[in-house]
Amino acid sequence: MTEALRYTDTLARNPELTKAQLAQDLGISRIRLFQILSVLKLPEAVLDFIAAHDTPEQKAVLTERRLRPLTRVEDEAEQLAQFREFLECAIF
Repeated sequence: MTEALRYTDTLARNPELTKAQLAQDLGISRIRLFQILSVLKLPEAVLDFIAAHDTPEQKAVLTERRLRPLTRVEDEAEQLAQFREFLECAIF
């Protein structure tokens, strides 16, 4: 999430910069940048939980790649339910 926030901040501070240009500057694909940024579309409760659990061990579990399936769920209540299931299976 830190990475996504950093990229969002860069885009906000540089309105002329497109996501495609930022991806090129970072040396990643445009699709990868969109995947990273998609985490910020999760419900506020999920983002708050992630922000509050930022030890290296917790960050290893709460990765963008593991959270990405939640971003594809359109219903917020379902996202929260799936996040709870994810946490029950995760090792903290």
